[in-house]
Amino acid sequence: MNFFFDTTFPGKTDEIKKLPPTRVFCVVAEIVDSVKQKDKPAAEWACLFSNTLRMVRSILCGGGIQKVIGDAVMGFITEEEFYKVGMNSMLKQFCGLVDLAREFNPPHGLPVKLAIVYCVDAYELSFIEDVPDVYGKDIDLTFRLVSKAKEREVLMNKGLYDCLSRECDDMSNTQPAYILYSQIQGPEKMKIKGFTDPVSTYRLPVNSSSEEETQRQWP
Repeated sequence: MNFFFDTTFPGKTDEIKKLPPTRVFCVVAEIVDSVKQKDKPAAEWACLFSNTLRMVRSILCGGGIQKVIGDAVMGFITEEEFYKVGMNSMLKQFCGLVDLAREFNPPHGLPVKLAIVYCVDAYELSFIEDVPDVYGKDIDLTFRLVSKAKEREVLMNKGLYDCLSRECDDMSNTQPAYILYSQIQGPEKMKIKGFTDPVSTYRLPVNSSSEEETQRQWP
């Protein structure tokens, strides 16, 4: 349950000391070269933005919170809720997002880049009443990673990579989802602004699969 925090409300300062961290899946999808797109007439770029952001939101896991921040969509859902609403495969969610990053093109939409983080340092906390939100260093990490991603690339932390690895343990290495997983590169120690120590990251680079491999049905 989201905790609304305002220091002017009696007892809130004591309550927040008891607020536990929550395990959260966080996704940020950002439109590439969004500022340059706005050189076009507003009616043109607004249509492209609308199509792209709507497509991202349609793929993000149901049951969580989604919000548009500038030229990006952020989606987050607690691990508990993710499995409760029947989204029992992070690998399937990952594959859908990769399809979006690789295959959604003009004239209908714009290229995106993605960051996905399994967060253990996250708090269901809001500073605006009745507006659910989440804060924490792992949420910040998601935004830092998407800023470092290249066009159509997916960056992730070790926690997310480990989630995918567990799902692949009993999977045939000929299945399309496993083939995609096997193309993830890492770990790479990355220096991230605001983080004292380098962060272990993984990346799925653009065009790491053949055109034939992209024509598949995910299990």
